[in-house]
Amino acid sequence: MITSSVSNHVVQITDGRGVNLTLVMGMRSALLIDTGYGLEPIRPVLDSLTTLPVQIVLTHAHHDHALGCMQFENVLAFPEEQAVYEHYTCRERRLKVLSAAGLQAESYEAYLNSQMPPLSTLEEDRFDLGEIHVQTVKVPGHTPGSAMFLVEEERLLITGDNWNPETWLFFPEALPLHIYKQNMNTVMSLPFDKVLCSHHRGVYPRCVLDDFLSHIRSDASYSRMPFPDLPQIEAMRMVLPEDQVIVFDREKCQFDRL
Repeated sequence: MITSSVSNHVVQITDGRGVNLTLVMGMRSALLIDTGYGLEPIRPVLDSLTTLPVQIVLTHAHHDHALGCMQFENVLAFPEEQAVYEHYTCRERRLKVLSAAGLQAESYEAYLNSQMPPLSTLEEDRFDLGEIHVQTVKVPGHTPGSAMFLVEEERLLITGDNWNPETWLFFPEALPLHIYKQNMNTVMSLPFDKVLCSHHRGVYPRCVLDDFLSHIRSDASYSRMPFPDLPQIEAMRMVLPEDQVIVFDREKCQFDRL
């Protein structure tokens, strides 16, 4: 795992498959946002960064964010993620993860057989970590229970997969594009200047997210982007400023509401 300091209180941790976890540390406790694929031990990395007690929260429950939960006893997520969690952390999904990584299942029996902890209920509230506060924001979009986290003192927004330079909104559990945009627009009222996402390292300025949302419009151009694993979905690719992309399910979108 690769660690990158964002500030004195925030560290971005990138797992071996390129997914970013975020550790936020206060004076009394810490918060780990997402757990990655779980193919590597996470606790030694946390122990090297802090001696504080660490609570685990999820931006959403897709396998690349939640399979690492098997290394912990208590994990928080919005209740709407329960079905996503069960579907994307099952043994069949883990076998697909190993295959995609070029790893032999015989060498990862513990990974395949470990029990996932039950999800505890995440609230729309704020975590007081001791001089550092993290606000939880429910933003249905990428999944029904997607969450974002605002590190208030840092004016830093952690988006999960609700925003990446290439944002995917075509999975069966994803919300329609027009509803996603409505929900994301409410996020823009939050006091943040910087953004961390899950699939690209480093800090982005707020203006990149502003441009992204403002250019999701009914007159924007888009093209077909087939996904062999989901042939039933009419996935469309819309190119936005700064080489950003959003991929969405055309059948779900009401373009007159963008």
